[in-house]
Amino acid sequence: MDWRTGLLALCVLGTSMAAWKGSLHRVSSDVLDFDGSRWSIRGATGSQAARARIALDGQSWLLVRMTGMGDACRWMWLEQRTMPDRWQNLRRAVYSRPIPASRAQGDARSAPTGAQHPLS
Repeated sequence: MDWRTGLLALCVLGTSMAAWKGSLHRVSSDVLDFDGSRWSIRGATGSQAARARIALDGQSWLLVRMTGMGDACRWMWLEQRTMPDRWQNLRRAVYSRPIPASRAQGDARSAPTGAQHPLS
């Protein structure tokens, strides 16, 4: 066997294993939530505050980078088909600026936006 064929086989095997591992990681019962002033990720272990940044927007899907969870960041692939009735709320929330904490207290406009999305 030629060394290039071996290298190609190794690359295909490595890519396949990475894709398989990534598909296992996608199974999650976590929920991404925006209350008008902050993002959080709610899961079995509690709630973590985070900041959302759009990396890619495909109109019916979003690749979002979540930061502020310690030193780590978390990449999230969000799809319209997961919750089609809430998709536009999520898109508006991701592109909106958070309400400052001083204004959010006691302001009727700070009610939850309904921008919740399961992370699956």
